Amino acid sequence: MSSALSVSDVDAIIDRMTEEELIDFMGPQFWISLVHKHLSDEVWVPDVRREVRDHLLDVQVGRMRPQAGA
Repeated sequence: MSSALSVSDVDAIIDRMTEEELIDFMGPQFWISLVHKHLSDEVWVPDVRREVRDHLLDVQVGRMRPQAGA
């Protein structure tokens, strides 16, 4: 039996949470590394739900995003 979540499971979990809950859930290091990644962007406004979804799906398939400073 697999413990992996389907894309629809991840979407359902994210849909049930407020943006504030998602920010708290991911923790400060995630958001700091995301900001570092976008420092050179002229204009960047994070889409909290999309960023969390993309990260969780990347982690699930083993494509960990590099941490800032790594």
